Amino acid sequence: MSDDKSRKTPSINDLGSNATPEQIGEAVQATLNEFKEGFEKIDRANRERRARAVQTNFQGVCDEWAKRDFWLIREGINLLMREHPETRSYDEKFTKLWAFARTCIGPGGSLFVVNPEAKALTKAALSDKYRVRPADLLAWAKSKQVLVPQELLAAVYGDAPVTPTSGGTASQEEKKRARRQSIRQFKEVVYRRAKEVGLEWAVNNGPINVTKEEFKDLFERYTGVSPEDQVKLETFKLDLKELGIPFARGVKKRSNNDLEKLFNA
Repeated sequence: MSDDKSRKTPSINDLGSNATPEQIGEAVQATLNEFKEGFEKIDRANRERRARAVQTNFQGVCDEWAKRDFWLIREGINLLMREHPETRSYDEKFTKLWAFARTCIGPGGSLFVVNPEAKALTKAALSDKYRVRPADLLAWAKSKQVLVPQELLAAVYGDAPVTPTSGGTASQEEKKRARRQSIRQFKEVVYRRAKEVGLEWAVNNGPINVTKEEFKDLFERYTGVSPEDQVKLETFKLDLKELGIPFARGVKKRSNNDLEKLFNA
């Protein structure tokens, strides 16, 4: 091996006052390469750590992130895809789900973000700007038949996963538990939106100012309940009672009720 190839390029700090411009240029490039190699090594280690965490303890990842009041849309979409929320791999699967989510944001949209006025240079960059509450993102996903990992549902709502029976079909008890889980999620979204627009009944999670029938109707529309999975009003009222969701007394049905205003504004 020649001396030129075996000789290590000195760092910028090793050069003396008589260094030539060529030597200075080589030293600067060597320093930049060292920084690049160090950054790539750290990035590779972080990616491996995140992948390992998802593979070995996805429930733990969900539990940790469910403690946060807000997620960036990118973080939330990653969790829906069973990826670590800090992942920045904008692959085809992510891009498609993000593009779909973006069409649901805005006046009257089904995906409620807390900062709809957010701006970015590109549409892709908006996924690092929009912030969403976990319950709102999960409610949107379920309403659009986007699969939500059971670990994520359990972390956000404290519910045990709902699994099918050995025969492959959910029992009546399991269907009831899944339905009530969805009602609790929807209730959280209702109170949150009502508080943000200053509705008085939402203070301290007070009695909801609509009829139970109206609540049922919007719940089924918002969460995308199929006709075969819809239950009778009396069954739904029993769900509400056992879940402890209060309703104002003496309220009459009206087409422009508070919930319609909240979800169709």
